[in-house]
Amino acid sequence: MLGFIFYKYLSDKEEKYLKEKIYFTDEEFKDLIEADTGTVKNCRKNIAYFISYENLFLSCITSGTDFQIMNVRTASK
Repeated sequence: MLGFIFYKYLSDKEEKYLKEKIYFTDEEFKDLIEADTGTVKNCRKNIAYFISYENLFLSCITSGTDFQIMNVRTASK
């Protein structure tokens, strides 16, 4: 349970950083992928990690599928 709480915290922190400091719009945020090397480097430099949009906690919860531990394991690779 603590792992999920921490994962949600990390997801929320990244979303807040990108929207408040980098001024990502909701649409830009939904297009966030690891191939965007500039954003990945920026996140890693300033918040020490990067999670693509499809692997963020909120995206997993709202995807309409059951959230499983595999979602977290896949996102961390």
